[in-house]
Amino acid sequence: MACQWPAKEQAKAQGEPGPEVNCAANPGDIAWQTLLTENCNRLSDFGLFESTSNPRENPRSPGIAFKLATGLFTDYAHKDRFVFIPEGKIIYQPLAAFDFPIGSVLVKTFVLPESNQAGSSSDMIETRLLIRREHGWIGLPYVWNDTKTEAYLVLTGKAIEKQMTVDGVGKVFEYQVPSVADCKTCHLVRTNELNKTTPIGLKARHLNRNIMDNGEEKNQLLSWQEAGLLQGLPDDLSQLASIPIWGDASRELQDRAKGYLDINCSHCHTPGGKGSESGMYLEYWRTPDLFDHGICKRPGGFNGGDKGLVYDIIPGDAEQSLIPYRMSLLASEGDAKGQMPPLARHLNHVEAIELIKQWIDSMPYQECAEQGN
Repeated sequence: MACQWPAKEQAKAQGEPGPEVNCAANPGDIAWQTLLTENCNRLSDFGLFESTSNPRENPRSPGIAFKLATGLFTDYAHKDRFVFIPEGKIIYQPLAAFDFPIGSVLVKTFVLPESNQAGSSSDMIETRLLIRREHGWIGLPYVWNDTKTEAYLVLTGKAIEKQMTVDGVGKVFEYQVPSVADCKTCHLVRTNELNKTTPIGLKARHLNRNIMDNGEEKNQLLSWQEAGLLQGLPDDLSQLASIPIWGDASRELQDRAKGYLDINCSHCHTPGGKGSESGMYLEYWRTPDLFDHGICKRPGGFNGGDKGLVYDIIPGDAEQSLIPYRMSLLASEGDAKGQMPPLARHLNHVEAIELIKQWIDSMPYQECAEQGN
Protein backbone atom coordinates (compact mmCIF):
# COMPACT_ATOMS: atom_id res chain seq x y z
CA MET A 1 0.00 0.00 0.00
CA ALA A 2 1.16 3.50 -0.70
CA CYS A 3 2.21 5.76 2.11
CA GLN A 4 2.12 9.35 0.90
CA TRP A 5 0.92 10.97 4.07
CA PRO A 6 -2.15 13.12 4.70
CA ALA A 7 -1.75 16.39 6.58
CA LYS A 8 -3.18 19.73 7.51
CA GLU A 9 -2.48 22.43 4.93
CA GLN A 10 0.78 23.62 6.50
CA ALA A 11 2.10 20.09 6.86
CA LYS A 12 1.07 19.33 3.27
CA ALA A 13 3.05 22.32 2.03
CA GLN A 14 6.09 21.08 3.94
CA GLY A 15 5.62 17.52 2.75
CA GLU A 16 5.45 16.14 6.29
CA PRO A 17 3.01 13.67 7.83
CA GLY A 18 -0.07 15.07 9.51
CA PRO A 19 -1.01 14.37 13.12
CA GLU A 20 -3.03 11.49 14.46
CA VAL A 21 -6.64 12.37 15.23
CA ASN A 22 -8.95 11.01 17.92
CA CYS A 23 -12.08 10.47 15.83
CA ALA A 24 -15.51 9.64 17.13
CA ALA A 25 -16.48 6.02 16.57
CA ASN A 26 -18.83 5.48 13.66
CA PRO A 27 -21.36 2.79 14.66
CA GLY A 28 -23.20 1.00 11.89
CA ASP A 29 -21.84 2.79 8.83
CA ILE A 30 -18.67 3.68 6.93
CA ALA A 31 -17.28 7.10 7.87
CA TRP A 32 -16.78 8.32 4.30
CA GLN A 33 -16.17 11.97 5.13
CA THR A 34 -13.74 11.07 7.91
CA LEU A 35 -11.80 8.87 5.49
CA LEU A 36 -11.43 11.87 3.18
CA THR A 37 -10.09 14.26 5.80
CA GLU A 38 -8.76 12.64 8.99
CA ASN A 39 -5.96 10.33 10.17
CA CYS A 40 -7.92 8.53 12.86
CA ASN A 41 -5.85 7.00 15.64
CA ARG A 42 -8.03 3.87 15.67
CA LEU A 43 -8.82 1.77 12.61
CA SER A 44 -12.32 1.03 13.93
CA ASP A 45 -13.30 4.71 13.73
CA PHE A 46 -13.62 4.40 9.94
CA GLY A 47 -16.33 1.73 10.24
CA LEU A 48 -15.13 -0.31 7.27
CA PHE A 49 -15.95 -3.75 8.70
CA GLU A 50 -18.88 -5.25 10.58
CA SER A 51 -16.52 -6.34 13.35
CA THR A 52 -14.13 -3.76 14.80
CA SER A 53 -11.63 -6.54 15.56
CA ASN A 54 -11.78 -8.50 12.30
CA PRO A 55 -10.71 -6.77 9.07
CA ARG A 56 -10.34 -10.11 7.28
CA GLU A 57 -14.00 -10.65 6.39
CA ASN A 58 -17.47 -9.05 6.34
CA PRO A 59 -16.70 -5.62 4.91
CA ARG A 60 -19.55 -3.13 5.12
CA SER A 61 -21.27 -2.42 1.82
CA PRO A 62 -20.07 -1.47 -0.76
CA GLY A 63 -16.78 -3.12 0.22
CA ILE A 64 -15.73 -6.29 -1.60
CA ALA A 65 -12.78 -8.65 -1.32
CA PHE A 66 -10.34 -8.95 -4.21
CA LYS A 67 -7.42 -11.20 -5.08
CA LEU A 68 -4.18 -10.80 -7.00
CA ALA A 69 -2.76 -13.65 -9.06
CA THR A 70 0.58 -13.22 -7.28
CA GLY A 71 1.13 -10.83 -4.40
CA LEU A 72 4.20 -9.03 -3.10
CA PHE A 73 6.32 -11.09 -0.76
CA THR A 74 6.37 -9.77 2.82
CA ASP A 75 8.05 -12.32 5.08
CA TYR A 76 5.52 -15.01 4.07
CA ALA A 77 2.61 -12.91 5.35
CA HIS A 78 -0.86 -13.75 4.11
CA LYS A 79 -2.80 -10.68 2.97
CA ASP A 80 -6.55 -10.08 2.96
CA ARG A 81 -7.51 -7.37 0.45
CA PHE A 82 -10.67 -5.28 0.10
CA VAL A 83 -11.77 -2.35 -2.03
CA PHE A 84 -14.45 0.24 -1.12
CA ILE A 85 -15.91 2.53 -3.81
CA PRO A 86 -18.39 5.11 -2.44
CA GLU A 87 -19.55 6.40 -5.83
CA GLY A 88 -18.29 6.62 -9.38
CA LYS A 89 -16.41 3.89 -11.23
CA ILE A 90 -12.89 2.53 -11.52
CA ILE A 91 -11.44 3.41 -14.92
CA TYR A 92 -9.69 0.53 -16.69
CA GLN A 93 -6.08 1.08 -17.81
CA PRO A 94 -4.36 -1.49 -20.05
CA LEU A 95 -0.92 -1.38 -18.38
CA ALA A 96 -0.89 1.15 -15.54
CA ALA A 97 -2.74 0.97 -12.23
CA PHE A 98 -6.48 1.56 -12.59
CA ASP A 99 -7.82 5.08 -12.00
CA PHE A 100 -9.99 5.11 -8.86
CA PRO A 101 -12.56 7.79 -7.98
CA ILE A 102 -12.02 10.12 -5.03
CA GLY A 103 -13.15 8.48 -1.81
CA SER A 104 -11.99 4.99 -2.80
CA VAL A 105 -10.31 2.93 -0.08
CA LEU A 106 -8.03 -0.10 -0.45
CA VAL A 107 -7.50 -2.23 2.65
CA LYS A 108 -4.80 -4.84 3.16
CA THR A 109 -4.36 -6.84 6.38
CA PHE A 110 -1.10 -8.72 7.02
CA VAL A 111 -1.23 -12.04 8.87
CA LEU A 112 2.11 -13.64 9.68
CA PRO A 113 2.33 -17.47 9.93
CA GLU A 114 4.58 -19.35 12.32
CA SER A 115 5.99 -21.40 9.45
CA ASN A 116 6.27 -21.26 5.67
CA GLN A 117 4.59 -24.64 5.59
CA ALA A 118 0.86 -24.81 4.90
CA GLY A 119 -1.49 -25.05 7.86
CA SER A 120 0.59 -23.29 10.50
CA SER A 121 -1.04 -20.93 12.98
CA SER A 122 -0.74 -17.21 12.34
CA ASP A 123 -0.78 -13.76 13.92
CA MET A 124 -2.55 -10.66 12.61
CA ILE A 125 0.07 -7.88 12.58
CA GLU A 126 -1.09 -4.79 10.69
CA THR A 127 -3.75 -3.31 8.42
CA ARG A 128 -2.87 -0.69 5.82
CA LEU A 129 -5.33 1.71 4.25
CA LEU A 130 -4.78 3.40 0.90
CA ILE A 131 -7.25 6.25 0.48
CA ARG A 132 -7.88 8.28 -2.67
CA ARG A 133 -8.30 11.79 -1.27
CA GLU A 134 -8.73 15.04 -3.17
CA HIS A 135 -4.98 15.57 -3.52
CA GLY A 136 -4.16 11.97 -4.40
CA TRP A 137 -3.55 8.64 -2.71
CA ILE A 138 -2.49 8.60 0.94
CA GLY A 139 -1.62 5.65 3.15
CA LEU A 140 -2.27 4.92 6.82
CA PRO A 141 -0.68 1.87 8.53
CA TYR A 142 -2.35 0.45 11.65
CA VAL A 143 -0.73 -2.04 14.06
CA TRP A 144 -2.91 -4.46 16.02
CA ASN A 145 -2.64 -4.58 19.80
CA ASP A 146 -1.74 -7.77 21.65
CA THR A 147 -5.38 -8.74 22.22
CA LYS A 148 -6.32 -8.10 18.55
CA THR A 149 -9.21 -5.89 19.62
CA GLU A 150 -8.00 -2.69 17.96
CA ALA A 151 -5.39 -1.43 15.50
CA TYR A 152 -3.64 1.90 16.07
CA LEU A 153 -2.02 4.31 13.62
CA VAL A 154 1.81 4.36 13.54
CA LEU A 155 2.98 7.32 11.45
CA THR A 156 6.69 6.59 11.90
CA GLY A 157 6.49 2.83 11.40
CA LYS A 158 7.24 0.11 13.92
CA ALA A 159 9.64 -2.82 14.28
CA ILE A 160 8.07 -5.96 15.77
CA GLU A 161 10.22 -8.90 16.82
CA LYS A 162 8.89 -12.16 15.37
CA GLN A 163 9.89 -15.80 15.03
CA MET A 164 9.21 -18.10 12.11
CA THR A 165 10.26 -21.56 10.97
CA VAL A 166 11.40 -21.57 7.33
CA ASP A 167 11.98 -25.02 5.85
CA GLY A 168 12.55 -26.42 9.33
CA VAL A 169 14.98 -23.71 10.44
CA GLY A 170 13.96 -21.25 13.15
CA LYS A 171 14.35 -17.57 12.27
CA VAL A 172 14.20 -14.55 14.58
CA PHE A 173 13.70 -11.25 12.78
CA GLU A 174 12.16 -7.79 13.07
CA TYR A 175 9.01 -7.39 11.00
CA GLN A 176 8.91 -3.76 9.88
CA VAL A 177 5.70 -1.77 9.55
CA PRO A 178 6.62 0.94 7.00
CA SER A 179 7.52 4.52 7.76
CA VAL A 180 6.80 7.54 5.56
CA ALA A 181 10.10 7.29 3.70
CA ASP A 182 9.83 3.51 3.27
CA CYS A 183 6.45 3.74 1.61
CA LYS A 184 7.45 6.48 -0.80
CA THR A 185 10.40 4.38 -1.93
CA CYS A 186 8.10 1.81 -3.51
CA HIS A 187 4.97 3.73 -4.43
CA LEU A 188 6.22 6.98 -5.90
CA VAL A 189 6.50 7.24 -9.69
CA ARG A 190 7.68 10.33 -11.54
CA THR A 191 5.42 11.17 -14.50
CA ASN A 192 5.59 14.35 -16.59
CA GLU A 193 7.96 15.94 -14.05
CA LEU A 194 5.54 15.26 -11.19
CA ASN A 195 5.81 12.73 -8.37
CA LYS A 196 2.70 10.59 -8.21
CA THR A 197 1.79 8.02 -5.58
CA THR A 198 0.04 5.00 -7.06
CA PRO A 199 -1.16 1.52 -6.03
CA ILE A 200 1.04 -1.39 -7.07
CA GLY A 201 -1.16 -4.44 -7.56
CA LEU A 202 -4.32 -2.83 -8.96
CA LYS A 203 -3.42 -3.46 -12.60
CA ALA A 204 -5.35 -5.51 -15.13
CA ARG A 205 -2.70 -8.22 -15.45
CA HIS A 206 -2.71 -8.85 -11.68
CA LEU A 207 -6.50 -8.83 -11.33
CA ASN A 208 -7.32 -10.84 -14.46
CA ARG A 209 -8.07 -14.14 -12.75
CA ASN A 210 -11.06 -16.24 -11.72
CA ILE A 211 -12.70 -15.84 -8.32
CA MET A 212 -15.83 -17.22 -6.66
CA ASP A 213 -18.69 -14.75 -7.05
CA ASN A 214 -21.90 -15.76 -5.23
CA GLY A 215 -21.01 -19.42 -5.57
CA GLU A 216 -20.06 -19.11 -9.25
CA GLU A 217 -16.54 -19.10 -10.68
CA LYS A 218 -16.15 -15.92 -12.69
CA ASN A 219 -13.43 -13.65 -14.04
CA GLN A 220 -12.72 -11.01 -11.40
CA LEU A 221 -12.59 -8.07 -13.84
CA LEU A 222 -15.87 -9.15 -15.42
CA SER A 223 -17.39 -9.44 -11.95
CA TRP A 224 -16.35 -5.87 -11.18
CA GLN A 225 -17.85 -4.65 -14.45
CA GLU A 226 -21.16 -6.44 -13.84
CA ALA A 227 -21.28 -4.97 -10.32
CA GLY A 228 -21.00 -1.47 -11.81
CA LEU A 229 -17.53 -0.89 -10.35
CA LEU A 230 -15.37 -0.94 -13.49
CA GLN A 231 -15.61 1.11 -16.69
CA GLY A 232 -13.77 0.60 -19.97
CA LEU A 233 -13.03 -3.14 -19.74
CA PRO A 234 -12.34 -4.56 -23.25
CA ASP A 235 -14.96 -6.92 -24.64
CA ASP A 236 -12.48 -9.71 -25.41
CA LEU A 237 -10.84 -10.69 -22.12
CA SER A 238 -8.83 -13.38 -23.88
CA GLN A 239 -6.62 -10.61 -25.27
CA LEU A 240 -5.66 -9.37 -21.80
CA ALA A 241 -2.46 -10.50 -20.11
CA SER A 242 -3.02 -12.72 -17.10
CA ILE A 243 -0.14 -13.25 -14.70
CA PRO A 244 -0.16 -16.80 -13.32
CA ILE A 245 0.16 -17.70 -9.68
CA TRP A 246 3.92 -17.93 -9.23
CA GLY A 247 3.80 -21.34 -7.53
CA ASP A 248 1.50 -23.00 -10.10
CA ALA A 249 3.84 -25.58 -11.66
CA SER A 250 1.27 -26.29 -14.41
CA ARG A 251 1.95 -22.84 -15.94
CA GLU A 252 4.91 -21.83 -18.06
CA LEU A 253 8.10 -21.29 -16.05
CA GLN A 254 8.92 -18.02 -17.80
CA ASP A 255 5.46 -16.57 -17.19
CA ARG A 256 5.60 -17.45 -13.50
CA ALA A 257 9.08 -15.95 -13.07
CA LYS A 258 8.28 -12.77 -14.99
CA GLY A 259 5.01 -12.39 -13.09
CA TYR A 260 6.83 -12.67 -9.76
CA LEU A 261 9.37 -10.03 -10.80
CA ASP A 262 6.57 -7.78 -12.05
CA ILE A 263 4.62 -7.63 -8.79
CA ASN A 264 7.69 -7.56 -6.54
CA CYS A 265 10.08 -5.38 -8.55
CA SER A 266 8.51 -3.47 -11.44
CA HIS A 267 6.97 -0.70 -9.30
CA CYS A 268 10.58 0.50 -8.85
CA HIS A 269 12.09 -0.96 -12.01
CA THR A 270 9.90 1.00 -14.40
CA PRO A 271 10.42 4.35 -16.15
CA GLY A 272 9.95 7.00 -13.45
CA GLY A 273 10.26 4.50 -10.61
CA LYS A 274 12.81 4.52 -7.82
CA GLY A 275 14.95 1.99 -9.67
CA SER A 276 14.62 3.53 -13.12
CA GLU A 277 18.19 4.83 -13.05
CA SER A 278 19.36 1.21 -13.22
CA GLY A 279 17.99 0.93 -16.76
CA MET A 280 16.44 -2.45 -15.93
CA TYR A 281 12.67 -2.60 -16.35
CA LEU A 282 10.80 -5.66 -15.13
CA GLU A 283 7.18 -5.23 -16.23
CA TYR A 284 5.54 -8.51 -17.28
CA TRP A 285 4.69 -7.28 -20.76
CA ARG A 286 8.30 -6.55 -21.75
CA THR A 287 10.17 -8.92 -24.05
CA PRO A 288 12.20 -11.14 -21.70
CA ASP A 289 15.35 -11.55 -23.81
CA LEU A 290 16.29 -7.88 -24.14
CA PHE A 291 19.01 -5.83 -22.46
CA ASP A 292 16.57 -3.56 -20.58
CA HIS A 293 15.02 -6.66 -19.00
CA GLY A 294 18.39 -7.52 -17.44
CA ILE A 295 19.96 -9.74 -20.09
CA CYS A 296 23.76 -9.22 -20.11
CA LYS A 297 23.22 -5.90 -18.35
CA ARG A 298 25.66 -4.50 -15.81
CA PRO A 299 23.98 -3.19 -12.65
CA GLY A 300 24.05 0.50 -11.89
CA GLY A 301 25.46 1.42 -8.48
CA PHE A 302 26.24 -2.12 -7.25
CA ASN A 303 29.70 -3.67 -7.19
CA GLY A 304 28.67 -7.30 -7.54
CA GLY A 305 28.81 -8.20 -3.85
CA ASP A 306 31.03 -10.85 -2.29
CA LYS A 307 30.79 -13.00 -5.42
CA GLY A 308 31.87 -10.16 -7.72
CA LEU A 309 29.02 -10.80 -10.15
CA VAL A 310 28.89 -8.64 -13.25
CA TYR A 311 25.52 -9.02 -14.99
CA ASP A 312 21.89 -8.94 -13.82
CA ILE A 313 21.09 -12.02 -15.93
CA ILE A 314 23.50 -14.30 -17.74
CA PRO A 315 21.19 -16.55 -19.78
CA GLY A 316 21.71 -20.19 -18.79
CA ASP A 317 23.78 -19.36 -15.70
CA ALA A 318 21.75 -18.44 -12.62
CA GLU A 319 24.69 -18.85 -10.24
CA GLN A 320 26.52 -16.01 -11.98
CA SER A 321 23.42 -13.79 -12.33
CA LEU A 322 22.79 -10.90 -9.96
CA ILE A 323 18.99 -11.00 -9.74
CA PRO A 324 18.68 -14.26 -7.71
CA TYR A 325 21.85 -13.39 -5.79
CA ARG A 326 20.46 -10.04 -4.64
CA MET A 327 17.14 -11.72 -3.80
CA SER A 328 19.12 -13.86 -1.32
CA LEU A 329 20.84 -10.94 0.45
CA LEU A 330 19.47 -9.52 3.70
CA ALA A 331 19.98 -6.07 5.16
CA SER A 332 19.91 -7.62 8.64
CA GLU A 333 23.05 -9.58 7.70
CA GLY A 334 24.92 -6.48 6.52
CA ASP A 335 23.69 -6.36 2.94
CA ALA A 336 21.47 -3.28 3.10
CA LYS A 337 22.75 -1.96 -0.23
CA GLY A 338 22.56 -5.29 -2.04
CA GLN A 339 19.19 -6.65 -0.82
CA MET A 340 16.46 -6.68 -3.44
CA PRO A 341 13.71 -5.77 -3.02
CA PRO A 342 15.30 -3.34 -0.54
CA LEU A 343 12.22 -3.08 1.71
CA ALA A 344 9.24 -5.09 2.97
CA ARG A 345 11.15 -8.28 3.69
CA HIS A 346 13.48 -9.54 6.40
CA LEU A 347 13.46 -13.18 5.34
CA ASN A 348 14.42 -14.79 2.04
CA HIS A 349 11.63 -16.07 -0.17
CA VAL A 350 13.50 -19.31 -0.76
CA GLU A 351 10.93 -20.84 -3.12
CA ALA A 352 10.84 -17.75 -5.34
CA ILE A 353 14.64 -17.53 -5.49
CA GLU A 354 14.66 -21.09 -6.76
CA LEU A 355 11.97 -20.20 -9.33
CA ILE A 356 14.05 -17.33 -10.73
CA LYS A 357 17.15 -19.54 -10.84
CA GLN A 358 15.25 -22.23 -12.76
CA TRP A 359 14.02 -19.64 -15.24
CA ILE A 360 17.49 -18.21 -15.88
CA ASP A 361 19.01 -21.70 -16.17
CA SER A 362 16.31 -22.66 -18.69
CA MET A 363 17.45 -19.90 -21.09
CA PRO A 364 19.82 -20.83 -23.92
CA TYR A 365 23.30 -19.97 -22.72
CA GLN A 366 24.61 -16.62 -23.93
CA GLU A 367 28.09 -15.20 -23.50
CA CYS A 368 27.92 -11.69 -22.04
CA ALA A 369 31.60 -10.72 -22.07
CA GLU A 370 31.28 -8.38 -25.07
CA GLN A 371 27.96 -6.90 -24.02
CA GLY A 372 26.53 -4.76 -21.25
CA ASN A 373 26.32 -1.07 -20.51
